[in-house]
Amino acid sequence: MQTEWSGWILDVLHAFGRVDAMRPDTWKVLAPLAEPVVAVRWLVEQIRRCNTLPAEQPHEEAEFYLLAAFCPDNRVLGYLIDTYWRYYRTRNRRGGCCPVSGSLRR
Repeated sequence: MQTEWSGWILDVLHAFGRVDAMRPDTWKVLAPLAEPVVAVRWLVEQIRRCNTLPAEQPHEEAEFYLLAAFCPDNRVLGYLIDTYWRYYRTRNRRGGCCPVSGSLRR
C-alpha cells in the first residue's frame, strides 16, 4: 500500500512539471491522476491540515487545486469551493456574494 501511495505521489509531482496553470490545454494530464478518489481525498486532507486557511500565495499550490478539480468527490470539491470563497472574500473589499452561479451560494 505504501508503495502504491508513493508511486501515485511521484506520478502527480511528475505531471505537475508538465502543467502550466495559465494554459488549460495542459491540465488534462491531471485527469487520470484524480481517478483514485481515496488518494485525492487524502492529499486534500493533508493540504487542509497544513493550511487551516488557504495559502497566502495560491499560485504555488495551483496544480494541487487543478488536480482536485478533476476529482468527482464532494469532499474534495467542497474544499475547492471553500478555498474560492475565502480568496474571493479576502480579495473583494466590498465582500458580498460570489459572481458565479447562485448554486454556489451558501
